Amino acid sequence: YRGDITDGLVTTLNGANLLVHKKTEGWIQLNGKIWVETYDIQASNGVIHIIDGVMLPPQNIVDTAVANKFDSLVNAVKKFPDLVSALSEGGPYTVFAPTDAAFQDIANVVNDLSKDQLKKVLQYHVVKKNIVSFTMKQGSETTLTNQDVRVDFLWRWGMNGWYWGAKVNDAYINTFDVLASNGIIHVIDQVLIPPNF
Repeated sequence: YRGDITDGLVTTLNGANLLVHKKTEGWIQLNGKIWVETYDIQASNGVIHIIDGVMLPPQNIVDTAVANKFDSLVNAVKKFPDLVSALSEGGPYTVFAPTDAAFQDIANVVNDLSKDQLKKVLQYHVVKKNIVSFTMKQGSETTLTNQDVRVDFLWRWGMNGWYWGAKVNDAYINTFDVLASNGIIHVIDQVLIPPNF
């Protein structure tokens, strides 16, 4: 029933993740884009909620990154078959995914990295657990490099005025909760560089 629904990731009958977010106004959003329009229709073997769109099972993190046009990130990750395999089949993971513009901003730095250094930079963007926006906490999260990133919350100015946002180290999270079958992607505006690099 509507009153029993809580925020979080739930597993559907086909084994896929479904991101459920109960807004403060009481509305429920699924996968960051589908809204529940009608609640609690009784059936003999359960309850039906009517939604305003079709939900497709999410793809893995790598395929989701390709579909969302993270070209620079995907091209860098594809240089490391073990990382592609982990992000395709392993998890759950949270990926802080820099935009193509973020990679362009430090193109000279990225081009000068050794292959091992590039792999470490990419792994520094991945945390081995699901962190969705509404359960995100201020503090440190350990990445695949065994080094921490810092999550902070702050007020930000946007097109519609002030809003409560988040940063990872010095990078702003511009888009939250891009759902993948084996984790979550948050879009950031800078490439994260590991400490003492």
